[in-house]
Amino acid sequence: MSDILVFAVSQKGARLAHMIGSALGASVYVLSEYSTRENSFEVLSDAVAEQFHKRKALIFVMAEGIAVRCIAPHVKSKYTDPAVVVMDDSARFVIRTLSGHEGGANELAFMVAGVTGATPVVTTATEAGKEYVMGVGTRKGVPAETVLAAITEACGEAGITAAEIRLVASAWLKQEENGLIEAAKSLGVN
Repeated sequence: MSDILVFAVSQKGARLAHMIGSALGASVYVLSEYSTRENSFEVLSDAVAEQFHKRKALIFVMAEGIAVRCIAPHVKSKYTDPAVVVMDDSARFVIRTLSGHEGGANELAFMVAGVTGATPVVTTATEAGKEYVMGVGTRKGVPAETVLAAITEACGEAGITAAEIRLVASAWLKQEENGLIEAAKSLGVN
């Protein structure tokens, strides 16, 4: 069972949910009328009740009001609740909704945005100063130190500091590239 679960309640949302699920290694649950797969549900609130405390993160591809009403009865603490993000089924916005810092929803919103092209909406104050996305391309096997040096140099040329970077982006082909992954971790970003 994946730690991340994506819910969708429309046909358009189901397509996005499967794209997100594939990219993040997440399970996908879709309203049964739009899915022939085994992970479907008849009543969203029942599916959320069953899964809420079994997962580390929940992604809802639907109107935020629907998602909020479904999670509300289960919310206990920012230290124990799963990360929750909500994205409209047109992939315009992905909104950090619950357990931002402690649960990882801030990070999850940026990850989903990276997959879908949606604009991440993160309202916590600590994220406000981090406004830049750093695009990084690298050859296979390049060490983290080399990637960090290139990022530092690019920041200098742009007149910003590495602390202002909220996201490091690269091609999907590079998602397993250790030097890039380690460089991003050392910057405290994805």
